[in-house]
Amino acid sequence: MMLFLVMLVLAGGAFALPVTVDDIAPPVDRSPCIGNGYCPGSHYTGASCVEGYCECSSSENYQQYTCLPVVGSCAIRRSSPTAQAAAFQSSLPRETYSCVADDNSLYDVHVLGVYEGVGQTWPFQQDPVAAAEMDVHVSAGKDYGKPLVLVLSSYEPVNWVLHLPADVEVQEVLLVAYHLDQSNVTVRSGSVNNVQRLSVHTGGAPACAYGIDDGGCNTVGMLTYVGGLFGPVSSFTGTYSAERWDLNIGMHVHGDENGNVVAVVSG
Repeated sequence: MMLFLVMLVLAGGAFALPVTVDDIAPPVDRSPCIGNGYCPGSHYTGASCVEGYCECSSSENYQQYTCLPVVGSCAIRRSSPTAQAAAFQSSLPRETYSCVADDNSLYDVHVLGVYEGVGQTWPFQQDPVAAAEMDVHVSAGKDYGKPLVLVLSSYEPVNWVLHLPADVEVQEVLLVAYHLDQSNVTVRSGSVNNVQRLSVHTGGAPACAYGIDDGGCNTVGMLTYVGGLFGPVSSFTGTYSAERWDLNIGMHVHGDENGNVVAVVSG
């Protein structure tokens, strides 16, 4: 049985008590079943309708009550204050799905995932003819230490425009897209050593991964694939669509079991 640690702070002292999954109350943001007990994405998540709500108790890669992905120490949460990245569209924040972890001794791996950007055009044909531009503004802590890897994933074509601090060097950018020929990475500032383009048509990474798998996307597959290349992710943040990202690296935001921020550590 999986164990979680609950931290109790009493008179300046901290005590860790093991708590089983059964002891944790179901979260507020449970998804109700549709119609006669249908749970979207059940072919991926294994979700079933239990007392009017979708539950994913049959798969180790989906959390029981939220049916959000979990791979290793990356447990996806909705709109978590510990997210390392924030997404925006028309200057307004977007709802995100995210995780933060710190168990990769070799690389600092950050994943940004969307289904689409803003501004693609489909004039009387099935495939889009223009990629949406998506700005990614990166800020770094005083020492981000390990080699930096960025994974940029989209289903629809996106031109990811990277704005990196002058002293930040990205060792590898992994560009994953269903429409790979129309997708690109543009570096406006900072340095990128290598861009690896990965077509989902040749196998490997899934075509869509932005943090929730009830609509045909496969975030579990993406996290597993990236883990096979670089080890566990340091952060994952996804949203359905966006036009700008603000990503923090080298600044570890720690939260409790409910996703509440308890510490921010730079470097």
